[in-house]
Amino acid sequence: MRPVTETVTPDTSGNVVPLPRWAAPMFLLLATLLVPWTAYLAVSLPRSDLAHHYRIAWVGFDVLLTAALLVTGIMARRRSPRIQVPAAATATLLLVDSWFDVTMSGSKSQELEAILLAICVELPLAAVALYIAYRSPKSRGRQRQTG
Repeated sequence: MRPVTETVTPDTSGNVVPLPRWAAPMFLLLATLLVPWTAYLAVSLPRSDLAHHYRIAWVGFDVLLTAALLVTGIMARRRSPRIQVPAAATATLLLVDSWFDVTMSGSKSQELEAILLAICVELPLAAVALYIAYRSPKSRGRQRQTG
């Protein structure tokens, strides 16, 4: 018997992708929320901060993270068996984002804010993305072949 939180939908190749029902809406919502945040960073961050292209580095990173969340959300909604790569990429980007947010904080209050964001949002979301990547049919197929 499947847990109530999972929806299983076969794709066109006959693979079954078990995902929590909330996974697709969550990734799509977060991608949507990152758009105004990225726009805010584009106008509010200093043009340089010991790095000549400081602003463009952060904005570019957040654009990449937004794209990864969006692709993961779309593939989760479609129950695509190809979700493993974008979910793993999303998890990686979230881990990198939390690391740099914490280590590059300019003040104690910014550091506390970054730590709270990492603990409450970025790290749990990275864990969900890794779980999705691990549960993908391609991942499970490799586990069966090697196990």
